[in-house]
Amino acid sequence: MSDFASLVVVNGDLSGLDMTLIKGHLVTGKIMIPEKDALASENISILMIFSLDSRPLYGESITIQAGTREAQYQRVIPEGNYTFSYSMDGQDTPYYTNGYYSTTGTVYMSGTASSVIVKNDVDGIDMTLSKKHIVTGKIGIPEDEITPIEDIVVTINASSSGKFGWSSATIQAGTREAQYQMVLPEGEYIIGYSVGNKDTQYLRGYYSTKGTVNMSVTASLVDVNGDLSDIDMTLVKGHLVTGKIMIPEQNELSTENISMVVYCSSDRETWYGETVIIQSGTREVQFKRVLQDGIYTFKYSLNNQDTPYYSEGYYSTAGTTNIPNSASWVVVNNDVSGIDMTLIKGHIVTGKIRIPETDEAPLYDITLFLFSRLKRVVPAAVVS
Repeated sequence: MSDFASLVVVNGDLSGLDMTLIKGHLVTGKIMIPEKDALASENISILMIFSLDSRPLYGESITIQAGTREAQYQRVIPEGNYTFSYSMDGQDTPYYTNGYYSTTGTVYMSGTASSVIVKNDVDGIDMTLSKKHIVTGKIGIPEDEITPIEDIVVTINASSSGKFGWSSATIQAGTREAQYQMVLPEGEYIIGYSVGNKDTQYLRGYYSTKGTVNMSVTASLVDVNGDLSDIDMTLVKGHLVTGKIMIPEQNELSTENISMVVYCSSDRETWYGETVIIQSGTREVQFKRVLQDGIYTFKYSLNNQDTPYYSEGYYSTAGTTNIPNSASWVVVNNDVSGIDMTLIKGHIVTGKIRIPETDEAPLYDITLFLFSRLKRVVPAAVVS
């Protein structure tokens, strides 16, 4: 690779610029039209791409000739960890423009491609083209809401095993819906949307034959084996939860920014967070989350390690606590405000750990993990 070549300064005669031929390995495969499809009615030009460590390194042009079903390719490449893909960008064919090699079959997302370690000749790196289909629908606001006073920008996406597609639509101010269109390879998809407006109260939603839902596990699978229309969705409105994170009143204002992540969880196992910052010279920062109906726990976790405050705190109606089991559950079935938390003043404990004086100094590093345990006072039982 040229990136690893040495620059040679030539300001006089030079000798000894020797190079050794690098042994390559032959990689072969083919690109095919699906067996159920008719033979190609015209030439299909394809660019094979060989990527070393996810970086495109070599290209090879091949053509599926009119009246045939496949084209062979071969390339000599040095050893390494490769992914293989093809591209037909700029061509008007009935097939999806890009694909990646996978041991389970051709995929259409780079993240699901198979890595192939090339240390010898490799055969059978085959990929199959997939018919592309157009999926259309509309995205609208709920019937009981007034038309928006500003544009609502929506991203529509379709996901499947090894396949992905997306489109965007804008519900214009003063209107109730917008049309969208996506081009997808054949497959079964979950189709959903997300709203790009920062100050929105709309949740992420998913297409279902029973109406839009806000959980992917309840979405309907959409079988894309031809052009589809009327894959319509309605924006799902959530509840606005607001609060603030504060420096204790008796403490001085911070002389530097304090960055933290405010989290919420409906099961205290999976947490969803966003970053907020108490700016230098201020005492608090507001946060807000849009949530569906449910019962939630809220906490903050400091990003700054060098602050006088304990790293984590939980919302409680009795005041901020650093004990997870003392956190309060918050019922969200309408908009909720006042989920306020105060940073907990911490104290620094220092000490040292030594090996016994009678022992010799170790010949290797000793790594230790230090922990502390909170002492809790349990009231004595009342015996009657």
